[in-house]
Amino acid sequence: MSSSRLVDDINAMLNTAERIQLRSATELLEAGVRFKVNTKSKCLLDLRFSGGVLEIPQLTVADGTETLFWNMIALEQFHYPHESYILDYVTIMDFLINTGKDADILIQKEILENWFGDNHSVANMFNGFCKYIIHSNISPHFSILCKDLNAFC
Repeated sequence: MSSSRLVDDINAMLNTAERIQLRSATELLEAGVRFKVNTKSKCLLDLRFSGGVLEIPQLTVADGTETLFWNMIALEQFHYPHESYILDYVTIMDFLINTGKDADILIQKEILENWFGDNHSVANMFNGFCKYIIHSNISPHFSILCKDLNAFC
């Protein structure tokens, strides 16, 4: 790979990272966004935003959840680097959940079923996923979701 190509790739990653941003669940709630469990779909990745309502499929957070997500992220990173659906989902959840209070909002709305018992542990789990991963291309679906939520706020 040429050095100019490498620089272009790094700049593209940084530009993407700068463009995709989302407020936390607490901030979204304060801006008037309502949270609801998406019961229309059985796909974990089927997040929807319409009419001020963010629908997210239910996720049970238990002892094996973190390991399961790490394994799926590793699989995507090595075998499907341009199709990072699980990493996209985890990134959105990382944006939404910064603190135990953010996790509590999603738990109260039954979007997260918390078997950890501690809301801060849920927040720490989601905040840990994106620390060591360069995420260069979020899917158009999640990108549009973020832009729509930001525009609503």
